[in-house]
Amino acid sequence: MHPGDRVVLTGLTVETIRLTADGRPQDVRFRFSKPLEDSSLRWVRWEKEGFVPMEPPPLGKTMTLAPARGAMDL
Repeated sequence: MHPGDRVVLTGLTVETIRLTADGRPQDVRFRFSKPLEDSSLRWVRWEKEGFVPMEPPPLGKTMTLAPARGAMDL
């Protein structure tokens, strides 16, 4: 991927903003067609043992998540 690349899905657009030195996405922008508080959306993040519930950041704020560790790190 390159900065500016976009993936458009139903209800979601994901844009690569910045890459790491080795070419992996570092900063990514997610744009949803529904408000983040919509009850049809379920928010989770990966921790050591699996997915856990989370809250998205308020409008205008950002969130930094730790990288997932697993098969992709091999």
